[in-house]
Amino acid sequence: MRTGTSRRTDRSRTDATDGPLTSLTSPATPSATAPSTLSADGSARGAPPLPGRLRGRGSRAVLAGAAALAVVTLAGCAKPEYRFVSNDERDVVVRVPWNWSRIDPGDVEKIGQTAEQQQQAEQTPDQPGHWLAYFDSATKPAPKHIVGDDLPTPVVWLRSENLPEAARESLTTDQLRDVLFPVSESGREQLQIQAQATGEKLPAFKLFSDDAVKTKTSNGVHVVFSMGDEVFDQVTVTDTKRTRFHMLLVHCSKQCYDRSKSQIAEITDSFTIKKP
Repeated sequence: MRTGTSRRTDRSRTDATDGPLTSLTSPATPSATAPSTLSADGSARGAPPLPGRLRGRGSRAVLAGAAALAVVTLAGCAKPEYRFVSNDERDVVVRVPWNWSRIDPGDVEKIGQTAEQQQQAEQTPDQPGHWLAYFDSATKPAPKHIVGDDLPTPVVWLRSENLPEAARESLTTDQLRDVLFPVSESGREQLQIQAQATGEKLPAFKLFSDDAVKTKTSNGVHVVFSMGDEVFDQVTVTDTKRTRFHMLLVHCSKQCYDRSKSQIAEITDSFTIKKP
């Protein structure tokens, strides 16, 4: 996560959205039948389910002289290694490997939905400021990888949305930690109580790191944790005025994460909020 300096975004800027989300989505449990959303007053309300554990709705060069310029010009003929991806508001940018495939959010949303639910989703207008983008590094990319687990190669989630005015003051760091799964201590305790009451067996959870994010343009948290055999590297932040929420998530199996850790770190380190 870096400070918000001005960056060039590439021509393949991702600009898809996939339905209304007026507040932060936060599943209460990785195997719950439906996630919950945080409304303007912080209360939870139901939302349509998604399948699997994930339920819930380039480079910079300084040209120093003609010789260096010639080298860069020649190198420009080669295929770039990364692309810069930005949202519609152009207030966030992240660097993603060029050969990772973009997955249509609409195709991901359809997974596990009935025909009636798909029709309702198509008829629901997009909310202003809401943006989703997915990328799959598999040689044969598929929407199911985005919400799958035990993945042999990484996938990326990118998400931005407006924060309701009434929620800006009450939003906590724990809510940012728990935006997809209960990661905070209090969230884990509540999940254990629910599991005991229902007799549900929870997948093993391990928190690897929990670091505050504070830059000139953003505040939030960067957590790395595992649920069962899947590792999640998640950055969740708001702009300093708390008008917008942004999330970057990369996940894959433990073996994949260990093998791809340096590349994943390059992605999360490039995640930049450009407007305070």
